Amino acid sequence: MARRLDATVWQRRLDELARRHDVPGASLAVLAAGNLTTLVTGYVLLGRVIEQLTGAVWDAAIARSMGPAGLVCATAADVVAFARMHLDHGRPADGASVLGAATVAQMQRPQARMPHPHGMCDHWGLCWALFDWDGRRVFGHDGDSIGQQASVRVVPDAGVVVALLTNSDRAGALHRELTTELLADLCELAVPAPPRPPDNPPPVDLTRHVGVCERVGLRAEVAVRDGGLVMHVARAGDMAGLEPPYEVRLVPLTDDLLLGRAPGSTRWLSYFFYTLPDGTTYLHDGARATPCVT
Repeated sequence: MARRLDATVWQRRLDELARRHDVPGASLAVLAAGNLTTLVTGYVLLGRVIEQLTGAVWDAAIARSMGPAGLVCATAADVVAFARMHLDHGRPADGASVLGAATVAQMQRPQARMPHPHGMCDHWGLCWALFDWDGRRVFGHDGDSIGQQASVRVVPDAGVVVALLTNSDRAGALHRELTTELLADLCELAVPAPPRPPDNPPPVDLTRHVGVCERVGLRAEVAVRDGGLVMHVARAGDMAGLEPPYEVRLVPLTDDLLLGRAPGSTRWLSYFFYTLPDGTTYLHDGARATPCVT
């Protein structure tokens, strides 16, 4: 199945990309062969699964699995055209039927509520992140990898799409600033401002969240130090050499919602601790939930 998929993609898309974007044929061959492991990292676990199912070596298997994370060759105009297709009930500009209207509607319908009050989005649809901004419906998605960061926001009631592609994986603040300005100008939409640390943080039980939270590729250890909470973040497993460990000092907004800023960043990120009915506690940041193991 994987070989048929690769052949189909090559025949139908890669030659077109080469013509449209002047991408050398050799570069496309590298993409198709799956040799970008050292340049882009993505869905490590899925790559392992594909490796076992197909018998492909690690470099080939992991590259196929992270197609959504960095193997798509597209300009900002391409991303806008893709989003426009979802506004036009699954039909691109040439009028061809790519997705059924019912499928497009289902993708934009809430499927799961985000537990984090200041997370990446309010709900998840099918593939799309869904937002409720100023009482208006917005959908989109973000993605980042080594040296890359991308975002797209779609405002259906205004027919507006904003896509930003940057050659930096530390451009979150820039994306938010530009998206906020563009949506205000283009459709008078007020993007909610992210929370900022108060001048006088509320008193909370600092020992409440002390412990280790760990998921594939990442380990976060929260400890009390110098009268405050500090989170030590380190890559783990196959991603251990991706970046050096770093520490984030956490500032409480409530007992379970805290803010932190990574070294060298001007952007405050929110971290939310919550517990499921079965007693399992998670640390939620951005769009990811990390189980607390101790």
